[in-house]
Amino acid sequence: MDLRPYQVQAINEAREHILAGRKSVLVVLPTGSGKTRCAAEFVTRHLSGDPSRRVLWLAHRAELIDQAATRIHRDGIAERDIRRIVGGKSLGYPDARVTVASIQTLVARNLTPASTLVVFDEAHHFVAREYGRIASAYGDAIRIGLTATPERADWTPLGDLFNAMVAPISVAELTTMGVLVPCDVIAPDYQDRSLAESPVEAYQKFTPQGRAVVFCQTVDHARQVATEFTAAGLSAAAVDGGTRSDVRARMLDDFQHGRVRVLVNCMVLTEGWDAPCADTCILARGVGSVSMYLQTVGRVLRSFPGKDKATLIDLRGAVHQWGMPDDEREYSLEGRGISSKKEKVEPITKCNNCGAVFRYGPTSCPRCGFAIAKRATQIEIDGRGVKKMERAQVYSGTQKRDYFDAMCRNARTHGYKPGWIAHRFKAKFGHWPEWPITVGGG
Repeated sequence: MDLRPYQVQAINEAREHILAGRKSVLVVLPTGSGKTRCAAEFVTRHLSGDPSRRVLWLAHRAELIDQAATRIHRDGIAERDIRRIVGGKSLGYPDARVTVASIQTLVARNLTPASTLVVFDEAHHFVAREYGRIASAYGDAIRIGLTATPERADWTPLGDLFNAMVAPISVAELTTMGVLVPCDVIAPDYQDRSLAESPVEAYQKFTPQGRAVVFCQTVDHARQVATEFTAAGLSAAAVDGGTRSDVRARMLDDFQHGRVRVLVNCMVLTEGWDAPCADTCILARGVGSVSMYLQTVGRVLRSFPGKDKATLIDLRGAVHQWGMPDDEREYSLEGRGISSKKEKVEPITKCNNCGAVFRYGPTSCPRCGFAIAKRATQIEIDGRGVKKMERAQVYSGTQKRDYFDAMCRNARTHGYKPGWIAHRFKAKFGHWPEWPITVGGG
């Protein structure tokens, strides 16, 4: 298969860094753009130059190891030259030119297969401890990282692992090219800790014929949601980390072939799972990082015959914090790994005792001392409802002032605090109000 122009660009730019002495390069390509295909080309080109060269491909999950081995074989590397090391087992010939391995197995068994090129798949999962052991063992090797989201779950960048970055194309550009499909976003008016409506109701309302993947907060919640879909007459299955591998494989196959319309999961389909037929992503949980947000939504953005768009049903309003899926984003190896070119609403929480709102983080209300629960004991649905989100509208100064005055009147009527006005205003217009807030009268 021919490489796409942006894949060629990624390879060429990475090669320029390597020739300039920056031998540890991170390649950033959005979900669905063909990262594995691009990296397999790195492998075949590297091996073609010298018969003594060897490649080590590292991943964190068995599915990614199988995916990589299949791709490399398809691109011309003989099966006899591909060795797998996963789950404590070594499959294949020890002298194979390519070793595709679990990083956990290598570290645990202190294995260092010969390599002149090391590939780090889903590089945002690698931490300094793991990477340091590999880097010290392969100090003279070229190191290539692959990711769609160059930021860890704790928001730290990957500058401790890589000294150069290549990011040739964006989600918006891939959508224009037809590699990805446009995405409608359905969400409540603001971000909250409860679901705006039930996943089943939202699915039936907005994508009743959709091939949906639902992301839930807990295993129990995932099973409960799958049961609710089934009770509504919709074919659904729940998969989680405890699902047996053969059962899980059967569920994924049933989804791929349309025997299951809704696949519900808890933290197992966020990445490394390709199902281009999926067209609906339902977020029935909070999303703690922009990396997780982009990874989950990316599951449904791939193009597929007969699929003209995807739909994100965001039941807790994560879009208000992390932006639209195709927003332009900047990537960096320092500071914030992923940042948006537009201002984001600051995450806030509300005290159920006194009504104060404040930035999320404290374990008790800074105003009255009321304990703030870290996690609800059950998933609540507050009935706010969801609607299609549109790009930000341009408002005049008069429209902003009219909205501000209306919020002040509403606050006086219901006894809301000034912070409520300020945050509602910023959620709508992207900045704080420029007028003094008065809720005490008149």
